[in-house]
Amino acid sequence: MLDANQNRYRITVQLFFDCQNGDEGAIESDDQIIISQWNAATSNYMGDFEMSKTSSKNIRENTSYNCVKNPGNVCVTASVYSTIRVINPGNNGVILSWQRCCRNNKIDNINNPGGSGFTAWTKIPPESTTNSSPYFTDILPIYICVDAPLSIDLTAVDLDGDSLVYGLSTPYLGGADNPANRRRPDEQSEYEAPPFRTAIWKNSFNVQNQIPGSPSLNINSRTGEMTVTPSQVGEFSIGITVKEYRNGTLIGQTSRDYQISVINCQFDILANYTIPNGTTVDGAYSFECGDTVKVINTSIVKPGLKATFFWDFGDPTTTDDTLTTYDKAVPVEYIYPGNGDYTITLTVTSDICNDEYKYNVRIRSSKSFELGEDIIFCNDFIQVLDTKTPDALSVTWSDGQTGSSITVDQVGIYIAEVSYGKCSYKDTITLSSDPV
Repeated sequence: MLDANQNRYRITVQLFFDCQNGDEGAIESDDQIIISQWNAATSNYMGDFEMSKTSSKNIRENTSYNCVKNPGNVCVTASVYSTIRVINPGNNGVILSWQRCCRNNKIDNINNPGGSGFTAWTKIPPESTTNSSPYFTDILPIYICVDAPLSIDLTAVDLDGDSLVYGLSTPYLGGADNPANRRRPDEQSEYEAPPFRTAIWKNSFNVQNQIPGSPSLNINSRTGEMTVTPSQVGEFSIGITVKEYRNGTLIGQTSRDYQISVINCQFDILANYTIPNGTTVDGAYSFECGDTVKVINTSIVKPGLKATFFWDFGDPTTTDDTLTTYDKAVPVEYIYPGNGDYTITLTVTSDICNDEYKYNVRIRSSKSFELGEDIIFCNDFIQVLDTKTPDALSVTWSDGQTGSSITVDQVGIYIAEVSYGKCSYKDTITLSSDPV
């Protein structure tokens, strides 16, 4: 928002085209795009307007890896459309959307990509809420490498200082391959009204498994850091959303719908490791039954090149938590002091290039919760029972409820079973009544 008193907004749309496999004519034909407006509460059509392309560039370099050789066969055209308009959101707010068909037919994770389009949209809240949408500052990498770990900073900026929560989302559909006028909708009869359709994932894919990986695709809800070690070559559509909250209330969101190429790459140096006896959950290797972490060094070192491997196990209780090795085959393990969240960092150095890889480790080797002392009530009651284990894989209760905390109003014996995967822990509390 530029001026709340005059309802002046700067509208910006970023588009990314596959200039290696995409239709060059289709890319050039989008010098202007049409934005449709909808009442956010009723979905009634409110008109449309045109936006012109203000900048465009082809990107062929990838700066996401330190020591990779440029494959030379990947290209993304990044275009920006921007305009300033007066929009009165009224009491219901306004949804702005742009729809276009079609996606790249080579996409591997959604159904019928060549006949499916997409919808980019945002919501302007009611005029009682002054707001600017969060926006992403960086362009995603134009390719990522199979079997190579990658961390991507997806931090968004919010000019109002609202709380931001990041997550994965299903891409939106819009437009169609048939009839032809639906490929680039430009009038009311051709637009799709909100709520917008979402893509249908192919078998084995879903919103949490958009790119096959080990460790799998994950985004930190607080920081926006996205991590993945892709395990399959291909073309993948991914959806990323940042939601903004003000005083605990959701007031808006910004979504990214992006196509990523996973390709075979050549590295001089690549820092990497796996932890075979851990379970990857929410961006961390989780250990449920012990404190010992055994690590396999899977780094890549160009033949003939000497490298040094420096390990930092992130144990804040000691300064003796590092190790230097000179051979990938050297066994590496560390015994942690107990329950906690740690980070293992591997730094590989050589004469020509250095690389670093870090991943989180969650140790839950002993019972980490207590339900507290038994309680005797004198009157009717409502009691919250809380294990305080939001990071558990599952929590089940003897009365059939699930979740880290439950609310009860009946006397009895309540047993909570907290599972971290391979191991689980139980605790019991008795609620009884002794009326006055």
